[in-house]
Amino acid sequence: MISCPETNILRLINQKKDLAFILFNHPSYDLDNTFNYLTHVYFDSKTSKTSTILGLEHRVSTLSINDFQKIGLGDFVTEEVIINLQRHTEKVIGIWNDKYQKINYEGIGKSYQTKELCDLQLKMFKGLLKSAAFAEDNFFISFREACSFFKIFDEGFFSHYITAPKVIGKSIIETYFSPILDQLIEDIDDKDTLEYQHHIDTKEIINRYKLVLKKAKEDWFSSPRGAKLWFDALFDPDSQDPRYSFGFSQDEYKAWASLMLTFDLYGTCMMTGEPIPDVAYSLNDPNIRTAQHHLNPNKKSSIALYDLLLPYNKYHPSPFESFSTQNSEIKQKMLRYRLNKLFEIGITKDQSIVRDSKWITEEDFKTMFPETLQYTVRYQGETVTGSLFYLWNDKFSDMSFTEKLGYMNNKVTTIREAISNGRNPYIAYLNEHSFSAKERYYDIAKEFASRFWQLGSERLFENHNGGHLGRIWHISLMKQAFDL
Repeated sequence: MISCPETNILRLINQKKDLAFILFNHPSYDLDNTFNYLTHVYFDSKTSKTSTILGLEHRVSTLSINDFQKIGLGDFVTEEVIINLQRHTEKVIGIWNDKYQKINYEGIGKSYQTKELCDLQLKMFKGLLKSAAFAEDNFFISFREACSFFKIFDEGFFSHYITAPKVIGKSIIETYFSPILDQLIEDIDDKDTLEYQHHIDTKEIINRYKLVLKKAKEDWFSSPRGAKLWFDALFDPDSQDPRYSFGFSQDEYKAWASLMLTFDLYGTCMMTGEPIPDVAYSLNDPNIRTAQHHLNPNKKSSIALYDLLLPYNKYHPSPFESFSTQNSEIKQKMLRYRLNKLFEIGITKDQSIVRDSKWITEEDFKTMFPETLQYTVRYQGETVTGSLFYLWNDKFSDMSFTEKLGYMNNKVTTIREAISNGRNPYIAYLNEHSFSAKERYYDIAKEFASRFWQLGSERLFENHNGGHLGRIWHISLMKQAFDL
């Protein structure tokens, strides 16, 4: 930065605080203060942060002769000097990006990901970061702060896509980024500003990204070989954490598995009986998230539905991990099976014997889960053993057993009405009880399901087959849920 061949203006600055003012003008800047952002950057981990580079880039792009007058160098500066400095800064930042910007290209060759797509994704993220910076008038904004601006309350959201072999799907872009960006554009009256032009440029990058994403998928899946490579790669060890499979971190798999596990128990947490809140499926609350949980802690590499549950983080990782270590894998699977059958009882029960839409009664529950069937869990500092009714009613008692049964019966009512009217009961369930899950996951989950179904129907499996993802009833459920 200092050694600009076209001008030596930065070399004339002999105080760090003055250089910090010219290069950053950080809000902490104060001519009378010994602290300065330059020192902060030099001796802090923030050096490599994209927000630091964004602050530098924006500051230099808006420099004026008046800024140099403030540090006593106004007589040495012309507009040409500033333009030369700006061009040099742009070049240096480009070199820095090429050398230090980390993008994970591991997904290339395993799926439809391409270098162009991964690079364009980062360019899109940086554009969104700067759009948030303009809107918040903070050009030292971090990706974490930008997440909050776009109503995504997941601190590591952007970094997950940059450092992991992942590319973001169209549905998240259109749900979270595009509406806010469009509003920013609409709210600007003066179209002849850097801010307005930046938002327009970012929107064009987003549109370009969606086109490249669409074409990459079409090209990859146009041949059986691409589909087979994609499917087999799901089971490869994850390079960042070999305990898990590559597919476990991929958005399409996570969307598919999240919905399939939701449909299995209609969004009911089997250990506590509580319904999974709709907001847990979205990115709108920093404290509530669903989590795909392995029944057997020693099988974390599995991505098969029969090895997974979908709790949410009120009870995950603790005490769900305790529940999985205290109760055998078979016992947990039988609990899930029995709870699924309990829903089936309500869905198929003769309406003439039901009052007030109580399709599942407490008696039905206790018949399916008798007192003799005991479960153990460590929760709130003590290890307890009891029937599932005891756990639902006495131990996990933020919601009463009656309320939990009421939620289950409301879901049964939705399913029964959909079936009687010839509608897809699973889509009806999502519309009524988990709309955030539908909005965030359904489209990309259906893409996954369609490819999976095609591989099976055309018998194209190679190293792995459908049984490595689900049992025959899972496949049947998938066919019905996604209208295959």
